[in-house]
Amino acid sequence: MSWIRNPVKKPGPGLTKSEVYDHFNFDYRGIHNDTIKLFHPVRSSRILELAEETKTDAETIVNQCEGDFGCEPCLDAYSAVFHALWMYRVCRQFGPVLAKDFGDAYEVTRRPDELLAERLMDLYNNWVGRVLAEDHENVYRNDMDVIKQALDQRMLQLAPDPSYSRGRIQTKEDIEKMKLFSFKYVDKA
Repeated sequence: MSWIRNPVKKPGPGLTKSEVYDHFNFDYRGIHNDTIKLFHPVRSSRILELAEETKTDAETIVNQCEGDFGCEPCLDAYSAVFHALWMYRVCRQFGPVLAKDFGDAYEVTRRPDELLAERLMDLYNNWVGRVLAEDHENVYRNDMDVIKQALDQRMLQLAPDPSYSRGRIQTKEDIEKMKLFSFKYVDKA
C-alpha cells in the first residue's frame, strides 16, 4: 500500500482529552445520528445498512485472522476491523466528509460515555478506513481484502492505548507500555 507507513494521525503521548479530540477534529458534543438523518435521509439509511453488513463482515475477518493476521479474535480486534471497514465503505460510496460526519455521529450517539482510550482507538481506525478508501491503489480491490491487508500489516490499532487510560501519561512505564503496541510509536525527543 502506498499510504502512510508511520501513522501521523496517531496522537503522541501526554495530550489532554481536548488536545486529542482536536487532533482528530472530533467534537464530543457534536451532531447526533438523529440530526444527521434529517440532513441526509436517503444516504443515512444506506450508511446504516452498510454498518449492519459490516458487522458481519468484520466478524468474518477477525475469525479468519487467528494467527494469520497477527491478532487473536477479541472484542477490540472486532471493533478495530468494524470501524476501519465501515469507514472504508462509506468513504468509497459517499466521500470522506460524509464518512467522517457519520463516524463522529456514531461515536457521539451510540457511545457517549466511552472511555477516552477506547474512543481514540475508534477514531484512529475510522481515519485508517477513510485513508485506505482514498488510496488510488485500492480502487479495484475488494474492501475486505484491503482491511485484511491493513490488519496483517498492523495498520489498525487493535487495543486501547494504555497511555490514555488515565487521561495523560504519568510515568515512563506508561510510555514503555505504549511502545509495545502494534502501531508504530515515534519518539519526538
